[in-house]
Amino acid sequence: MMKVLFLSAWYPNKYDAMSGLFVRKHAEAVSKCCDVKVLYVHPDKSLNDFQISVSVENGITEIFIYYPVNLLGTGNMFTKFYNYLKAYHIGFKIVHKSGFSPDIVHANILTRTGFIAYLYKKWKKVPYVITEHWSRYLPIRNSYRGLFRKTLTKLVVKNAQAVFPVSENLRTAMLNHKLKNPNYTVISNSVDPCFANEIKPQPRIKKRMLHVSCFDELAKNVRGILNATYELSKKRTDFELVLVGNGID
Repeated sequence: MMKVLFLSAWYPNKYDAMSGLFVRKHAEAVSKCCDVKVLYVHPDKSLNDFQISVSVENGITEIFIYYPVNLLGTGNMFTKFYNYLKAYHIGFKIVHKSGFSPDIVHANILTRTGFIAYLYKKWKKVPYVITEHWSRYLPIRNSYRGLFRKTLTKLVVKNAQAVFPVSENLRTAMLNHKLKNPNYTVISNSVDPCFANEIKPQPRIKKRMLHVSCFDELAKNVRGILNATYELSKKRTDFELVLVGNGID
């Protein structure tokens, strides 16, 4: 059975159970046919030293490394990045000591996570693939900026075995930014099989609009949904809006 090591910039953690939940669902889907482990690092302002947590979720071993970032001084940015790299080094040692030798690394969300996968490829000769979820490449977001970021992202994408954007328009946007790789394949986010069960519709007087998300203002535009619903309510009242999710709001 192929062994897959998941790395991700976003993943459910002790501070946010909704962050990157779709990556966990993807890992669970892959675990149906592969041996999967997850390595996730997370900054923590409350720590003075590294904190390690290992747990098992739906049969998948998840290794969490929380690293300190509450640092002062002119070298703060470099120290944070050093701690970020050290956190991954600690995590890789735990992975190797467990006897898990990945056949492939699955990096989720560029750019830093992909760079770690690139370094691991140079170190252990293990290939990597990339799944990209971030909408920053789209013209409407236009947050993919900076010469260093763009240069590093092109390097990481070029050296991946394959790139899996989660939508066709994301694939197009990445290619428009000259993020070239011969193996682009769109793979949508995973859906739990329980949602595929047929549910008999219940009689309802009002039409229901349902929005499920992490209530992130930038990524989900909840404010826009509310404003549009309010405008619609001035013209008709035969509907209701239900929002389900989590987040600071």
